[in-house]
Amino acid sequence: MKTTYIGAVQSGDHDGEQVTLKGWVKRSRGNNNLRFIVLRDSTGTVQCVVKRNVVGDEAFTSLSEALIESSMELVGEVKVDERAQGGHEISVASGTVVGGVNPERPFPITESAMAAADGGETEFLLDHRHLYLRTSRMTTMLQIRSSVFGAIHGYFRDLD
Repeated sequence: MKTTYIGAVQSGDHDGEQVTLKGWVKRSRGNNNLRFIVLRDSTGTVQCVVKRNVVGDEAFTSLSEALIESSMELVGEVKVDERAQGGHEISVASGTVVGGVNPERPFPITESAMAAADGGETEFLLDHRHLYLRTSRMTTMLQIRSSVFGAIHGYFRDLD
């Protein structure tokens, strides 16, 4: 099944359809039978509802134990739900953790977590530059830069 971007799900293009999403865990909460996982990719975030009786014990345990920034692939149906952020959520039918995070050395991704890291935010970012690109602030700046460069490129193409 083709991978769908979360932005397309949130825009309403796939309401009621079965989709495959790939992304990183932004947040996870729940109990022994129900789990809410907020999944993110480069286009946005969506809440995914995982039920033990639907995905099975092994998959539920694996998805429940995934730490923040673990990468996963989820397959499920898009449902319109005004309570969910963005107005849509995924009712998960199956899922796998593609790349887990080492629980002994999880990397902080949020700016506040980086500031609390050893040596403060500046020192942490100098030691782990690749993680700075994963912050929402840097992602937004790169998207703006890409749009500006695209507009400039289009302008000069039109001059030919």
